[in-house]
Amino acid sequence: GPDSDEERERDKFKIGKNDDDLPFACHLSRGPFEDPMLTACGHYFSANWISRHFREKNTRCPICEKQTYGMLNAAPKLRAKAKAVGGFQKLFELALAVPDDDDGGGAPTEEYAGYRGGEAYGAPVAQPGAQKPTERDHSATGFWQSVDPRNL
Repeated sequence: GPDSDEERERDKFKIGKNDDDLPFACHLSRGPFEDPMLTACGHYFSANWISRHFREKNTRCPICEKQTYGMLNAAPKLRAKAKAVGGFQKLFELALAVPDDDDGGGAPTEEYAGYRGGEAYGAPVAQPGAQKPTERDHSATGFWQSVDPRNL
């Protein structure tokens, strides 16, 4: 039968298998959470970043544009998940870690088999070996880069 109110209350913040969809980074800062908060529409942000968004732009959710009226809730499930792995910085690092079994190279996947690269957009494409690769200068890009974990 259905759980009693007492059981539901006790298990409300328990981390389960379905919590893998909890985010590991603030959508606005693109970094580890700092004091995460939850919007009514279910999106997570660091408190200082979402507060700035509400002050400087509007009170709509930056992800789905639903009106929040600036209302935020605590994020106990996300906090519990971070605490279980050693904090928000650790949660962020674990999410970006590349698995050991991934050699990171080899042939492109079938998903990209039809990809033609820059020439599809009229950009000149250098022939393989035509020029020596240059060392990238990382100083201009800053420390954080936007990383989509689906591409890792």
